Amino acid sequence: MKFIASSFLTTQSTAEIGGKAAQLWELSKLGFDVPKWGVIPVSHEAVVSDSLLREIAFFFGPQTRLAVRSSAPDED
Repeated sequence: MKFIASSFLTTQSTAEIGGKAAQLWELSKLGFDVPKWGVIPVSHEAVVSDSLLREIAFFFGPQTRLAVRSSAPDED
């Protein structure tokens, strides 16, 4: 599974990243002050691994509390 930090996202395809992530991406590109966020694209298998957790902790910081939203892209 691949976590993509918002600062490295190169697509806003709702089908690939979901509506909420696409809107967050668009707002950040327009210069709005959007908190750090990331997404796991639908093309990546949804398996939580130690490497994924390390990747997320590295981006957000090990002591950061996170809100996780999980849904299919067409539910947004």
